Amino acid sequence: MPSAPLTPLLKLGATLETNQGDEAAYAARREAETLLRAMLDAEYTIGAASTLSQILHWLARVCGERDGPAAAIPLQEEAIKHAEDVFEANSSALNKQNLGHALGALAKYVEDAHGPSEALDPCIKEEAVNRQLAAAYEEPWVQRDWAISLSRLSRLNASLDRLDAAIASREQEVQIRRALVQSEPSEHNSQGLAAALGWLGDLHLSNANPVRAKPLLEENVALCRAKAETAQTAEARHDFALALSELAGVLEETESPIVALPLREGAEQQLRELAKTDPSPDRDFSLGAALYNRANLIYDLGHVAAAVRDWTKAAEIFESLDPAEVSADLEVWSLETEQNLLVSELLGPVPWNTAFTIEMLGPASDALLERMTNHLDANAHADQPMGLLEMQPSQS
Repeated sequence: MPSAPLTPLLKLGATLETNQGDEAAYAARREAETLLRAMLDAEYTIGAASTLSQILHWLARVCGERDGPAAAIPLQEEAIKHAEDVFEANSSALNKQNLGHALGALAKYVEDAHGPSEALDPCIKEEAVNRQLAAAYEEPWVQRDWAISLSRLSRLNASLDRLDAAIASREQEVQIRRALVQSEPSEHNSQGLAAALGWLGDLHLSNANPVRAKPLLEENVALCRAKAETAQTAEARHDFALALSELAGVLEETESPIVALPLREGAEQQLRELAKTDPSPDRDFSLGAALYNRANLIYDLGHVAAAVRDWTKAAEIFESLDPAEVSADLEVWSLETEQNLLVSELLGPVPWNTAFTIEMLGPASDALLERMTNHLDANAHADQPMGLLEMQPSQS
């Protein structure tokens, strides 16, 4: 237990954090850290180690936000060491949960500072801790922590092109979240399941398996539709539109453009209404992307004039946006849209599976080709979601 001089500092830190924020509490927490270290040097006790671990965990977060993730790593690593000692002495569920949270925080800091490959080890350890905890306790908060760690592990593996491992973790997460929705129905649990379904569907698409992606994305659409109808928020309607758009892309591939067209229309309608009532840069971008994808589809069906109208509207939206305010690679979408307009102007209707390249379009393409080449050179380190120089349809 904290000593008498320490207790007022801990209370002061908690009060300042609640009433004035992290920075106001920082000095008190640093002083508490110094006292705890002195106590542990004099006599190592599990109570002091547990308190120091929690203080270090908090300090790592604040230092990470203020000075960058690299500054948080040594503090978080020490917090983990003390959390491991505490759990070894007392293997309670709470102590194991604290250890899992500490490992998850370290994985985040390491990923932000050094990349996904360096973050994989603490993430694997976090998932193992939470898996063991979930095997022993059925409480929803335990299962939810395991799902979160599986989500992080899947995302890291996917970023390292380890698709089989990423899919396996995401499938386990979906199974857990389905059980949570059944045992504890709530908007939060439904939202978590919808996100996991969407990510798993994306992974199957990346693995060239749209057939496996289709039922997952259909389930995601159903969940997002229900939330949009009950919550009536801009965020819920935006998520529903994105779910429709993603499923439409799969239906174009597994069935036909005609089957996918109503979903493309529904996504565009939702996003157009949102652009009028509750605009934001990301929602405006989503409208541009929906127009772009619908144009690709109806062009494939032979409706060139309608496709040109959609591409033109999409190009205007992309041109109006500030790249710094949009999470997607705006330049890629702008370039692809201009390329498609150029093809439609110079060549008229052509099948989308024709391997035209921009060089084949003649002198009119020179400026566009230069922009594309410059963008590729400037972003050679980044993953490019679309093949810039080939006339292929892009999925949203």
